[in-house]
Amino acid sequence: MRSNVVIAQADAEAVKALAVLDAHLSAHDYFVADRFSITDIFAGVATQWAEDAGLTGAAPNVAAYNARLRQRPHCPLENDLPKQ
Repeated sequence: MRSNVVIAQADAEAVKALAVLDAHLSAHDYFVADRFSITDIFAGVATQWAEDAGLTGAAPNVAAYNARLRQRPHCPLENDLPKQ
C-alpha cells in the first residue's frame, strides 16, 4: 500500500539529505579524497534515484555529480537511462 503522507515525508527528508551532499559537492568532484571510490558507487545509486524521482532540483551540484558518474567508463546507468 502507498501512503501519500509517507511518500511526501520521505521526499522531504531526501531533499534535506541532498542539500548536505550538494554542499559537499560544491567544492569536491567526489566524496572521498577528491577521487572516485566505492563510496561514489553507493552514493551514485542513491543520488541517481533522487534525480529520477525529481528531487534534485535544488541540488545542482548533485545533478552535476550524477552527470560525471554517468560519463565514467563502464557506468551501467549510461545504457539504462532514457535518452532525452
